[in-house]
Amino acid sequence: MSNAQLAAHYYAEFQAHKIVVDNYLATPDGVSTALQEIQALKRSLTDATAFLPAYDQRRYQDQIKEWERSIAARGVGLGNVAKRPRFAFKKKSGSAGAAKLDVGRPALEADGQVESTASTLASAADSGAMSDPTSAQVTLRSRTNRRIDLDQVMASSAAFTPQRTGFSLVLEDVNGCLIDLRRRDAASDDAASRLTALYGANIRDSVLLVPEDMAGSVMLDRMQRVVIVAGCQQFRIHSSARSMLLLYIPSNPIIEHSSALRFGPYPLSLRNGKATTVSSRHDYVQDFGWIKPGPSPNFEVVDADAAERVGQRIREMAGLQEEEGWPARLTEMLDELL
Repeated sequence: MSNAQLAAHYYAEFQAHKIVVDNYLATPDGVSTALQEIQALKRSLTDATAFLPAYDQRRYQDQIKEWERSIAARGVGLGNVAKRPRFAFKKKSGSAGAAKLDVGRPALEADGQVESTASTLASAADSGAMSDPTSAQVTLRSRTNRRIDLDQVMASSAAFTPQRTGFSLVLEDVNGCLIDLRRRDAASDDAASRLTALYGANIRDSVLLVPEDMAGSVMLDRMQRVVIVAGCQQFRIHSSARSMLLLYIPSNPIIEHSSALRFGPYPLSLRNGKATTVSSRHDYVQDFGWIKPGPSPNFEVVDADAAERVGQRIREMAGLQEEEGWPARLTEMLDELL
């Protein structure tokens, strides 16, 4: 890649980390983890000086110094870094913006009711990470051995009002789940049910299905034994292993500190039938953690036939009810695929 391309990718990565730092600094118990993120950004900035213009370097340094001043004002030493706590995407509360919907509660299992509280996505929207501040924000956390589809996510009328233009989804601490976010009616023009972004952390032994025409970003951290089928504009995965990513994407997927990943095209058997006009670049993977000459050993690309076989298996699995050998059938499928 040219220096300009590397600089553009670094900007996107820095903005993604900025969201995480700002979110941690917005909570009283998040300073220690924010410090860890800041130290990682300082190291990455040092590595990036070879291709970043001097003006951009100063801008990133100024942002880091601003964070450090904010932390120092709280009386926290910059060397006082504790063990990293549970990852969380937390937003500042207060101003108008998106509704926040947390479906990580047993209540969803019992009666389909989901509690909705107000929060704002203004800081994320300003950084370009979330495409629409009028979207609802849905948080799904601490789920094990479950099937969750779009109808369950849409169960809260409080969050999904006619004024909403879509929703972004945050997944955290998910194990042994199949999460299907595709619309049942491919021709539906219901704006509120339109997924605009997906963020995930600490997901294991699961399958995630995202519509092929999702017009936002997918950002993932700590995936283990996960199959992800997604359409998106940008795709980034960090600190992950033994996972398969089947994508329809117009830009280059980015991986970092990951291994044993397999990339392929979005299976035809899982598509919603909408016409696609842009060639997918799922096989143009960029490994930001591999700086040595030669191809990265941390990923491989599978062909369309292999991706289609995976799609057929997932389609069969998606048609099962929870009582039909679930979750053993899911574990068996992942053992075969990964």
